[in-house]
Amino acid sequence: MSRPVFLFAFAYDPANALPEVVQELKTIDRLLSDTEAEVKVIWQATQADLETHFDLLRNDLRLFHFSGHAGPHAIQLNRDYHTAALSFAEGLSRLVGVAPGLRLVFLNGCSTEGQVQTFLDQGIPAVIATTKPLLDQYAVDFARRFYQNFTRRNSKMTLQQAFDAAFYSFIGEQGSFSQDMLYEQMRSIGAADDDSNEALYELHLHPVKKSVAQERFADWLV
Repeated sequence: MSRPVFLFAFAYDPANALPEVVQELKTIDRLLSDTEAEVKVIWQATQADLETHFDLLRNDLRLFHFSGHAGPHAIQLNRDYHTAALSFAEGLSRLVGVAPGLRLVFLNGCSTEGQVQTFLDQGIPAVIATTKPLLDQYAVDFARRFYQNFTRRNSKMTLQQAFDAAFYSFIGEQGSFSQDMLYEQMRSIGAADDDSNEALYELHLHPVKKSVAQERFADWLV
């Protein structure tokens, strides 16, 4: 019997490197190594890589996490080791939407909120996205807090509780995101607007599948 699969895709462009992406990979791999989930990691993911994995894993896929440069309409993947290529939400959402057991898409790049509705329209129950430009170090920090809360052994937190706990812990330590930190390494594709009145991360739920917010990690392992 096959195990539920959690798919993590990491893009890395040497010409516009995000140093913390490597740390994010190591952190997530460490946190999930102690669970019963089958973790699949794609380093320098290409469009072809994602299409192959979505097709092969469609019956077992529970989560898809992307890490790298992104924007309101696309994520940046690798074309090869040296060059990047965009993957637009309109197509990507349809590829990942073939997985009937998929519970969550986590788009951990800059300003990915603009892609959310496209994924929800494909029936995906929950999407974690960002509302504005994202510091590279912040992306790793929030992902660590979220997966630590949600996937740790014997955790009783629901998806919503794990997200909320991660977010409040995150802003408790990091404070509010502001434009004065934009000199740091960002995960954006080009320029992106910053509305400082919005939370940096948001959990979006499908209108008829909101019950996913009350599910626990253990529920995703069956």
